[in-house]
Amino acid sequence: MNQAKFYKYAAWSLLLLNVAIIAFFFLTKPGPPPPKQGINFQSEVIDLLQLEGQQVTTFRKLATEHYQKSKSINDQQQELLLPYFETLIDPSVTINEEDILSQFQELEGEKIKITHQHLQDIKNILDDTQIPHFERFAKRFIDQILLEKEKKSAPPRGS
Repeated sequence: MNQAKFYKYAAWSLLLLNVAIIAFFFLTKPGPPPPKQGINFQSEVIDLLQLEGQQVTTFRKLATEHYQKSKSINDQQQELLLPYFETLIDPSVTINEEDILSQFQELEGEKIKITHQHLQDIKNILDDTQIPHFERFAKRFIDQILLEKEKKSAPPRGS
């Protein structure tokens, strides 16, 4: 085998190797990130409860109302906490600590009642064939809320 043929085969081999490597990277590229949890969770619930037609519309309306009410309460709680923690930065700021904590607790209780009523409203739109799926939905919903709070919580002490 002469030198020209050797280089010719080597060049073709390297070209094929490069194409194979590029193809490997394109074929093993990770997919798009998963969709936002809220919309995906709504679709999951619609499938789980086997909602149809008007039930889907009512469910989406209830979900939107619950989200808006919960967000409003969270915003109120945040407004209460700002002056409470500002006292650490500026000692001249005076607040009624017990009043703030009491209002915060009332809002948290209201949020719990709103969520309970939300679950009851969803249960009320179900027909007899869908009711057996409600328990699984309620457990999934509660896990979703608790897991969301665990994700937002502070890291453990000593870390």
